This record gives sequence, C-alpha cells and structure tokens, in this order.
Amino acid sequence: LSIYFLLDTSASMFMGEPSKADYACRVVAALSYIALANLDRITIIPFSTGLGGMLAQKRGKGQIFSVIEFLKSLHAGGRTDLEVSFTQFIHRAKRKGVAVVASDLFDHKGFERGLNLLRYNRFDCYVLHVLEPSDFDPALTGDVRLIDVETNEVRELYGVDQAPTS
Repeated sequence: LSIYFLLDTSASMFMGEPSKADYACRVVAALSYIALANLDRITIIPFSTGLGGMLAQKRGKGQIFSVIEFLKSLHAGGRTDLEVSFTQFIHRAKRKGVAVVASDLFDHKGFERGLNLLRYNRFDCYVLHVLEPSDFDPALTGDVRLIDVETNEVRELYGVDQAPTS
C-alpha cells in the first residue's frame, strides 16, 4: 500500500505552544511507524502555497529514523493553498493510494476543492484536522486588532464581548 502524508507547513501551523505543526508531526510519525512496520510504502510531503521538498518513498521499520529526522527539519512558511498543493501532488504521485492530510485547513479559498481533488483522482483521503484551543475559543474582549499570520491581513473588531469560559 502506498501512503502519502500531506503535512501542512504554513505559518498558521506553527502557532500555539506546543505548535499545531509539532502535534501533526508527532501523529504523522506514529502513523508512519505503523505503516512501515506493516511494510507499506510511505511518502511525506510538506505543503503550504505549493509542495515543499518531500521525504521520498520509504519502506521497512528501520526507516523510522529518517522519518523523524525529516519531520524535525520542517520549517514554517507561506499560506495554506490546498488546491494548488494537491494539484501538484496529483501530478507527482506515481501510484494511487491513501492520502492522509494533516492540516488546520485555514485556506482562504476553502478546503473543499483541494480535498475533492484527491478524492476525484482516486486517492483514499483521510484528514487530521489539527487545531489548538485558541483557534475555536480565542477569549478576546474589547477592541481587538487581528493580524493574519499567513497573509498579514489586518482586521479590527470593536466591542468584542466574550465571557471567559471555564
């Protein structure tokens, strides 16, 4: 079985403590080990506005060390563009198989078209939606100036009133 791990390395994934990217890398490493122990072929492909340098296909349990070293070397950059990234992936992938997407899915154009590209090209698609608590409960009050970490777009919100949650 060919398993492709598509790992979001956009700037938003490196927010939080620990970062969403750190958590995604840990999950990808664990799933990679299971696949390698099962003698499946794995490929890890980072993406943001397009595909980054990938970890070429690996097979066998002994390859887990190269997987871990590769995951440690990843850096943040760019904004999330699933459609462009997955279009590039479809043209590079030599075999059909399982596509595991690890991302916060913060794509300004939406995530549906990108994921549908994988499905329409006969990949079995699974999504690991990685979020941190402040993504869905930011606990902001008063006048707030928000800056998008990927695009540097500024939004000002006035009179934000949110009671703290316990």
